[in-house]
Amino acid sequence: MFATLSGVNPEPGKDGVPEAVSKIWERVRHLDFHTAFGAFKGQDIRTVNNEGPRETGGVKGRLLQSMKIYVEAMGWNAHSILEEKL
Repeated sequence: MFATLSGVNPEPGKDGVPEAVSKIWERVRHLDFHTAFGAFKGQDIRTVNNEGPRETGGVKGRLLQSMKIYVEAMGWNAHSILEEKL
């Protein structure tokens, strides 16, 4: 199996995964949550007491940061989700 250039670095502005990631964020942005459950053992994430001083944003902030990392890793440097803030 070989990766093509278009599969590794998609053309910016083209419909695809970044829009799906943005839709997920749009749906959870207004929710207040402190726990996220993974599909497998050991993947659950919980907000802990010392997260306030660390300014991570808790589980919600870490979710947003993960979405940004994912979108940037796909080669999208100017997608709207990269401008999102808590």
